[in-house]
Amino acid sequence: MHILLVNDDGYQAPGIVKLAEALASIHRITVVAPDRCYSGNSHAMNFRKPVYVHPIEGRAYRCYAVEGTPGDCVKLGLKLLENDRPDLVVSGINNEPNLGTDAIYSGTVNAAVEGTINGIDAIALSGSAKSEADFDYIVNFAVKHFDFYVRLAKRCGTAVNVNINNASRGNRSHRLVPLGDRKYTDLYHIEQDKKGVSYTLNGEAIYPDHDDGSDIFAYRSGYATVTPILSDWTHFGAIGLLSSEFCDGNA
Repeated sequence: MHILLVNDDGYQAPGIVKLAEALASIHRITVVAPDRCYSGNSHAMNFRKPVYVHPIEGRAYRCYAVEGTPGDCVKLGLKLLENDRPDLVVSGINNEPNLGTDAIYSGTVNAAVEGTINGIDAIALSGSAKSEADFDYIVNFAVKHFDFYVRLAKRCGTAVNVNINNASRGNRSHRLVPLGDRKYTDLYHIEQDKKGVSYTLNGEAIYPDHDDGSDIFAYRSGYATVTPILSDWTHFGAIGLLSSEFCDGNA
């Protein structure tokens, strides 16, 4: 299988390097990843401006560093590979989980979504990695279950968002769960300098104290979470609810 591997942490990040090395022994890997960290860039893309691509030598797989976002990497990667179209897009491994509403902001998740928009099955992989040992565990877990993730992506025809919990170290496996409502204690660090007043957003995640059936609670309980992700944001229930407003002459 030919896999286009992308991320939002940059082509030198340990998550993508370790995953590429592990998968390269089984599959053909092409890495097209940002030249630096683009975490939190969601589905941002560059339009009507040059985006430079730099081949990276000395790796056991093809690798390109892109001066652009994760979304750019997928779209440009497919252009670079138009005569050798990948069978799968894999985004990650991100060094923090992408749970609940984090997925909206995540470059990792939205790069996978960009793959599905272009008609290619896609998987987003994330986990909480604070050390090399954490990355090694998460990569080994992902490779062990990789065929399972591919099968899920092919069957549902959407991007699959996977968050691997390294804290349980194999004591628990997977839960198929919806995205939860991720809350944070938003804290702004305010500083004044010669340019003016700056605001730096920080904060801590707030976890549910009961089982709400979400990916957030399942991950907190030690499971790896699997969530199918759609690119279509349409609220079909609301369309049905509001349709009468467009049928009685009010619109």
